[in-house]
Amino acid sequence: MSSELVRNGSIAFEGLIPRPHFPSRVGRRPTPLDRTRRRLVCRSLSAATLVAVMWATGTAHSQSYPMPVPYRGGPVLHTPMIVPLFLGNYWSTPTGAFDQLSTTLYLIDLVDYISGVGAPADQQPYLTQYGITSASIQNAVNVAWPDGQLSDASIQSEIWSLKSSGQLPASPTAIVMVFPGEGITPGAGTNVGYHQGFPIYFVPAIYAVAFKGGNVSQSLLSSHEIQEAATDPAWNFIQMGWGVDPSHEICDDATCGVPSGQYKSFTSNGITIIGCADNTQGGQCTSTGYIP
Repeated sequence: MSSELVRNGSIAFEGLIPRPHFPSRVGRRPTPLDRTRRRLVCRSLSAATLVAVMWATGTAHSQSYPMPVPYRGGPVLHTPMIVPLFLGNYWSTPTGAFDQLSTTLYLIDLVDYISGVGAPADQQPYLTQYGITSASIQNAVNVAWPDGQLSDASIQSEIWSLKSSGQLPASPTAIVMVFPGEGITPGAGTNVGYHQGFPIYFVPAIYAVAFKGGNVSQSLLSSHEIQEAATDPAWNFIQMGWGVDPSHEICDDATCGVPSGQYKSFTSNGITIIGCADNTQGGQCTSTGYIP
């Protein structure tokens, strides 16, 4: 799911379309190009806000599921670069270090699957139908962080800082996969797993978050968020890519016709991966992870 949008039976607009952030550049006057870029970004956000209002009024909720997932015209990360970001002091403990190694090995197998490594003869990963052709993984980044609640604003601020200092790649194809450690819990209004993005100097910063303590393991949850972040990376600040609406992206249970709180999965390269909607099967959750 993109983010936790429905609270108490109503759409929560707060935080759905974040205000564009235009950092100051001390000592430099804005150029005409700067002003043009600002207008373009604001126009994109205005369009996204209008689309959110249409969804909230029920325009896209009259469908029955499963159904083929439509393309909404927004960006897609055809060759996503996964960058693990481990937040918390837990990861520096012996247990945490082993946990981090296991999670990293899982991500390596996941990007191999997305890239077609180990695919059966005459088969290809189902994500190719959404334009995802391969994936890669970068070295992990570790950041000490105190236990307690972690807000999305704090996550964005840390990503901004790490990208500005060069510790995280500035590439618009990068998905920063955030893994808060044991003892760090979602802040108020924050889901256990979600993905979204924001602009840094007009370059998209895409990230996903998988907290511990959900009804699936942190690694398995990351497979859900990575697949959605690749197929619908800028849903909240530019335009949706693949998805019915922010609550019905390709990996959301209801999209595949799975009862809420349940999920389907498949095994590839020795790991379990969340199954997402396969348009070649009418939008049902893939059970194999592959298509002809």
